[in-house]
Amino acid sequence: MTRPRVLFASYHCYHDPTSGAAVCTRDLFAVLSARGWACSAFTGPHLDDRMAPPIAIALRDRPGTRVERGMAAGTRFAVYTQDGPGGFPVSVFATDPPVAAQVPSASDAAAFAALLAGRVADFRPDVVLTYGGDAASVAVRAVAKAAGAKVVFWLHNFGYKDKAAFAGCDAVVVPSEFSRNHYREKVGIECVVLPPVIDPNRVLTDRPDGGKFVTFVNPEPGKGVFWFARLAEVLGRTRPDIPFLVVEGRGRTDWLAKAGIDWTGITTIHRMANTPDPKAFYRLSRLVLVPSVAPESFGLVAAEAILNGIPVIASDRGALPEVVGESGECLPIPARVTPESRVPSSTEEVRPWVEVVQRLWDQPVNLIKLQPNINQVPHRHAVVSWEDLLYIQT
Repeated sequence: MTRPRVLFASYHCYHDPTSGAAVCTRDLFAVLSARGWACSAFTGPHLDDRMAPPIAIALRDRPGTRVERGMAAGTRFAVYTQDGPGGFPVSVFATDPPVAAQVPSASDAAAFAALLAGRVADFRPDVVLTYGGDAASVAVRAVAKAAGAKVVFWLHNFGYKDKAAFAGCDAVVVPSEFSRNHYREKVGIECVVLPPVIDPNRVLTDRPDGGKFVTFVNPEPGKGVFWFARLAEVLGRTRPDIPFLVVEGRGRTDWLAKAGIDWTGITTIHRMANTPDPKAFYRLSRLVLVPSVAPESFGLVAAEAILNGIPVIASDRGALPEVVGESGECLPIPARVTPESRVPSSTEEVRPWVEVVQRLWDQPVNLIKLQPNINQVPHRHAVVSWEDLLYIQT
């Protein structure tokens, strides 16, 4: 059977280093390409991190970048094209002057759609994978339909409130049963559950010493930075032998200073700047914390840690219990603690978390037995499931 030709198109940037959705897309296309699929990507410049420099600045200096400049619909633009894994083309449309995180104007959206139509005509995709609710991303569907392609919307979050947001889509994919139930009950749409495909080449690493840190990734309110702050403060005073590694993403370590906690005398917290290579922190991790206080549609960090054999201590919000399974522990956080909370939790509230961190830290590494639920944690069967969906759409 001939494999379908698959294009990813969205105003959200394919190369975004802090977007979990972009990471999932890159992993899926890397694996599909390695399995002989014809892939391509055409995206805009939008980044999740509003503090990041425009992606065009990084792309124009990368070796092998091909640049096309022009004007369409009154918008001056540049298109930066590089070859992805397996040699498939990845193009990024960027307005001139470049911006990092800005909703496209009507003229920007029209220019993006015009350039996309040309790419679709050249590539002739059978399936277009997309996400995003801005005008440029929504325009992807009409361009795809006009070319006779099917449209699959990859829904990574809980930001959509009306089924009209998915008009023109032939399938909507979510990463967990929790997400499917949410959109069935709240929006009235039926979704296909497919866990993300995680590229082992991106995340798997050796940990010859078993890891040196308790790691927390992306310190921002929704990911539980205030909960983590109290936990780290308590353990910093009672167990100074347990060091923490805080890995920046969209959230910066500056949030720890806003937690209303006295850090005097605490020397156990170490910082790592945002990195495109997660192996850099997984190889240093003995435990991974995922204290999300926002409902997680999946929990990519938890899944990646599990695949590396690292125990996870997570909250019970959203899909995290699905993902963690028997490969760690999911502990409650009081319902009053939300992404909008700015008051640090009490010492007593974090006590159960303190006890679990201590117990797992003190357990000999070679005695930690992970038993991931292979029906829920991404593994090689997820690739087959994605391939089946793409075949069905054609």
